[in-house]
Amino acid sequence: MGERECSLLLVKPLLSLKKTFFYNLFPSKEEEEACKLNNTPYVVTRELIEIRDIYPPPKIDLENPWQIKIKITSYEVEAGALLIPYIETFEYILRYWTLDMAKILVNGCRVCVQVWDVTTDNAPKKYEGEHVYLWMLCNDDYALSCIELFNNNRLGVGDEIGLFWDPRSSNFMFKLLYNQRMRLIHFLLFELVIGISGFLATIIVDSVLALVIVDRNGQIFIRMEMLIVMNGHCSWLLAMGENAKAELIHHSWSKQALS
Repeated sequence: MGERECSLLLVKPLLSLKKTFFYNLFPSKEEEEACKLNNTPYVVTRELIEIRDIYPPPKIDLENPWQIKIKITSYEVEAGALLIPYIETFEYILRYWTLDMAKILVNGCRVCVQVWDVTTDNAPKKYEGEHVYLWMLCNDDYALSCIELFNNNRLGVGDEIGLFWDPRSSNFMFKLLYNQRMRLIHFLLFELVIGISGFLATIIVDSVLALVIVDRNGQIFIRMEMLIVMNGHCSWLLAMGENAKAELIHHSWSKQALS
């Protein structure tokens, strides 16, 4: 087989095929007789089928491949799962699955998957195993469960992530696109420095020491100890008080204040 024939063979499975539900709205003769005999109403059933799509499959833009974008909610943080709407699941994920595998999912079973976290480009991290799986919710939406992914990225309410299914490697690709927690920290630090300095200057927060605690509802508790660069001079800003005595300063800042 020549090189051109091999290329066509590899591309063929990605042609316009998609999954959809076929609803049995009318009972068969046997089902109708069974309903009469048992004096029970006919229940509409559905079956997952594969049909040829008149449109080409959605293209994956390598510059911006994140076809599914999700803004993290408190439910997702508590569940350790990303909620994926029904339409996006069928359009961007299930169209690339085999029909048998997709049926397992829509019939209520968990399907274990692999997730590559490429938030840090030079150090991608792979998640797999029995605790990384896709499953169907009662409202026909779907969820990608991966508690370790949430913990390692410290995902919180308001964060935005990107996701897509890579048909070449048959796994999910994940990236943290927007970190609400870091935006809050930077904003709060800037406000604190401006408040202490008493004047507006060019200030760059170069580094912050480790004692910064942020809970996942957006509340910030911070010890004001940081290295700042002001007018070209580096200095340590420890804490407000006499003799620069370091103390724990309690600040609470809600994410709603920045919305």
